[in-house]
Amino acid sequence: MRYEYKDAKTKFRKCAAISIEELDDRMKCRELNTELSMIGGYVGYLDIADYGVRIYAFTNADDATRLIREARKIGFSSAGEVEGTMAIKNTELQRPHLKYMPRNIFLRELYK
Repeated sequence: MRYEYKDAKTKFRKCAAISIEELDDRMKCRELNTELSMIGGYVGYLDIADYGVRIYAFTNADDATRLIREARKIGFSSAGEVEGTMAIKNTELQRPHLKYMPRNIFLRELYK
């Protein structure tokens, strides 16, 4: 019998994507970050430079569609859903929204 190793930190996340070029507008980006802080299932983001997109990871699909809807209201025309789920490690995600939180909340969110 062979043992299959599974990485405990790899999670399957529902994601939304926005073009990095559109994120250069600082005012739109600030509004988007405000919306992200109000969405409870937001985990973090990951830049994929080869495709020129920033992928926002969420714990469920409803939060991802909520971000897409709000991003289009703000004016991001490239906002869209990533088809299926993505296997993303916690160490790969950028989490600037946790920067100023107390340590106990930071650790709870880190392993969300």
